[in-house]
Amino acid sequence: LRRHMDLVYGSKDFIKESESKKLKSKLYRVPAVPSLVRAGYKALKSSKKPILIIGSQAVRFGETDAIIKAIESIGAPVYLSGMARGLLGVSHPLLMRHNRGAAISKADCVLIIGVALDFRLNYGRAVPKNTFLGMINLNPESLEKNKDIRSRQLSVIADPSFYLQKLGELLNSVDSLGPY
Repeated sequence: LRRHMDLVYGSKDFIKESESKKLKSKLYRVPAVPSLVRAGYKALKSSKKPILIIGSQAVRFGETDAIIKAIESIGAPVYLSGMARGLLGVSHPLLMRHNRGAAISKADCVLIIGVALDFRLNYGRAVPKNTFLGMINLNPESLEKNKDIRSRQLSVIADPSFYLQKLGELLNSVDSLGPY
């Protein structure tokens, strides 16, 4: 790689200089609005068979322990996708890996956190019409996609990691949902 970089940039000094620079850009994150966190809490609290589907947007460097704690506070079965795979380890009791479609079809509350409602979830057709569907996503366009196929009862533009942590904190402060 170094030889290639020397050929492209002509100097090893450039590589050393660029590797030693620290990034100074600011990262802006959208906080979770408390009323929308409470809406997610109420949906989970009133359900008997909730499911969480958590994707890449919910995993942030340095926050994995807080996210795991939040998931455990919620206590619902979890399907992980994208870069969130591996978040809970192989043997975590809440981690589900198989029969996601069957589980979704029997759920009464599905929270999709940091995942797009695309072909992997059959564009929302997998979620029954009488099931509460909540989506938390950073991208407003993702929240709008496929609304004509499956409407949502809760759509939140927020950092999924923040939302998940705030939801876990709320459940910890009020009470646990209990086993499913």
